[in-house]
Amino acid sequence: MGDGAKRIAHQVEEQLDAHGRNLLAFYHLGECLGAAAHAIDAAAADAWLDTRETRLKSQRADEEIRTLEAYREPMTVADQQATIRRCYRYLRQGQNPLDYQTAIAQG
Repeated sequence: MGDGAKRIAHQVEEQLDAHGRNLLAFYHLGECLGAAAHAIDAAAADAWLDTRETRLKSQRADEEIRTLEAYREPMTVADQQATIRRCYRYLRQGQNPLDYQTAIAQG
């Protein structure tokens, strides 16, 4: 389990070979999605976030990436102000370690 840093994913591959897999920590993902939820619709942020988390736990990361893509700020917005765009990138770069359904099933 990691925070999405490439060095962690590399260490998992190097140290555990085929016996391990990297999983993006749901806590870090929740932080990212929570910030995006407030940027998209602060009044409905909790419901929006619950839907996103449910979908991610059901192997539907592609849907969530497309959802965030639709809300991304224009490139004229500075990156530090572009909460949704940063979350979108975080999900995209961590697409492979989003297998929460298997992790939940395995306990």
